[in-house]
Amino acid sequence: MHVALAAVSAAAVTGRAPPMVHIPPLGRATAAAPFRFEVDHVSRKPGSRARTGRIFTRHGVIETPGFVPVATSGALKGVTNEQADAAGVQLMFANTYHLMVHPGADAVAGAGGLHSYMGRTRPLITDSGGFQVFSLGASAASDGSELKRRNKRGGAGGLLLSTREKGVVFRSYFDSSPIELTPESSVRARRSSGTDSGGRRAAAARHAAACCH
Repeated sequence: MHVALAAVSAAAVTGRAPPMVHIPPLGRATAAAPFRFEVDHVSRKPGSRARTGRIFTRHGVIETPGFVPVATSGALKGVTNEQADAAGVQLMFANTYHLMVHPGADAVAGAGGLHSYMGRTRPLITDSGGFQVFSLGASAASDGSELKRRNKRGGAGGLLLSTREKGVVFRSYFDSSPIELTPESSVRARRSSGTDSGGRRAAAARHAAACCH
């Protein structure tokens, strides 16, 4: 990995295309290196930053760039795991905020983690819930259509109850109970879900999976 990234960095500085990097055969990550990313090709086209690579996780390898469907609350709408596997889906993304609302982090952990809860054996990543915190408040005239959709569940006043230095408190759209989201509770929820990456790793995985232009 270090050799591959060093080659990419050198190319960025010199403007020359890096040499092809040898990548070992596909396989799962090891106990010593449960998560890693390797670049196996960088475009030689002038001005292009396009590249291909592989993310190695405990549950398999993800080839990048790739399409990552969102299983918001731990399920893809209208698609079974078998159908997703048949379509070649290597990675799914689940939303920490929605999982905290329902069924709850404790329920996911009690099921043996998100993989067991979903019945999935391939890689999963989760986010921090931060975007939902940003989008939970009352809508404003300057909001785009994506943020205005929050009124469908939260009403004109939104779901955000309070914002403090420690974190935020929002009203559950499932049963109206208050739920506190802090950096600590977000990390606990992601760790208890047992996914392949969360937080900075999730961000790294999304960046790696994206095609750079």
